[in-house]
Amino acid sequence: MSSLWNKRDRIKELPVLLLWGMKDKAFPEPFLAKWGSVFQNNIKVKFDYSGHNSPEEIGKDAIKYVQGFLKA
Repeated sequence: MSSLWNKRDRIKELPVLLLWGMKDKAFPEPFLAKWGSVFQNNIKVKFDYSGHNSPEEIGKDAIKYVQGFLKA
């Protein structure tokens, strides 16, 4: 993982949508800030009721964010 982290400058200009489950015990909120600092063009959306399996837990609530991101 550290070798990939050391190459993060290669992807810093990519637009990124970060949908984050705030109840994630494996990757708590400080990881959101860390990943947000990697990407210059990021959108962060926090879901208070979601944990580590955010796509399954968020479901329909994520659609408007994904659609808006893809349109932009």
